[in-house]
Amino acid sequence: MSNDFREATEYYQSNTTLWFGKHKGIPLSEIPKHYLVWLKYKTTWYSQFSKSLKRAITANIPVEMRIKKSNK
Repeated sequence: MSNDFREATEYYQSNTTLWFGKHKGIPLSEIPKHYLVWLKYKTTWYSQFSKSLKRAITANIPVEMRIKKSNK
């Protein structure tokens, strides 16, 4: 991956904002991580988001806070 592309991706992921709710207009990088975890794993809204927003949300959740899917 080129350095320019990586930088653009990181910029997008850290500067993407939500268009609704308590954190409307705030960059994902500034939203409390527990809120992003809740948004991704505990709501039905997440499935309706664009792929790019889903990626940005996931990128802003620390690895240790991500819930692993079980393969059963």
